[in-house]
Amino acid sequence: MGKIREFLSNPTVAFIGSIASIVGIVLTLYFYFDSVKSPNLIYSVSTEKTTIVNSAELNNIKISYLNSAVVGDISALQFSIWNSGKSPILQSDILSQVRFSIDNNVKILDAKIIESSRPVIDFSLNPENYATGHLGLSWKILEEGDGATIQIIYVGKTNEKTNIVGQIIGQKKISEFIPSINSEFKGKEKIPSKVEVALTYLEIFTSLMFIVFIIFFIVFYGKEIKKNVYAEFTQIKVSALMVIAALMLIQALITLYYSYSKVLDMRGIVPF
Repeated sequence: MGKIREFLSNPTVAFIGSIASIVGIVLTLYFYFDSVKSPNLIYSVSTEKTTIVNSAELNNIKISYLNSAVVGDISALQFSIWNSGKSPILQSDILSQVRFSIDNNVKILDAKIIESSRPVIDFSLNPENYATGHLGLSWKILEEGDGATIQIIYVGKTNEKTNIVGQIIGQKKISEFIPSINSEFKGKEKIPSKVEVALTYLEIFTSLMFIVFIIFFIVFYGKEIKKNVYAEFTQIKVSALMVIAALMLIQALITLYYSYSKVLDMRGIVPF
């Protein structure tokens, strides 16, 4: 017990613990207020893409759309785009057109809105650049949780790469939401409350503090063991304690990883 008291009363340990506390509080406040103030326009493409026409299975059958011949596979996909931030995104906030794009200039045949959060957002599609694989997206306003789900039919395979580009005020890049390994994307989820978000950040903070404490615990007693300051039996117990501490460190790192993944999921849940 004397060594433990000595370790905890060590000025270096106290100083590092204080620094870690300050850094943890600053980071918690930063991430919280960043999520409160800024817009966060994100999107997610459904993994369940459908092949409507497989050209390899056609025998002397020609496909046409609006009196134009279609050569190749015809596929369909759905994607959702929404504002998960606290700041609304107005039409006047769009600096350059937000558009859904399919690589390699894959031709879009048709697109329609499957669902929108509210009629008042006036979400609309611009078909002007269908021929080059671009679908323009616009709206009147997107408040927190507002967005739409769109279905696209295009000439191409189901593995075509897609993305959304555009520039809006207050956000550098429109990011794709990809659920982490410990989450399950269901399309519609309840938006987490401020308390849930705060508790998740607190979980990250406590994990960081625990990790710092264990590291210094291992370093401190590692030096003591090398000095052979303990009796043989006590040294074996301390060594076993260090093994347990190492396992606890691994557990704390895993907890930290999953807590961070939870934060990413909270900022990317489809709310409609």
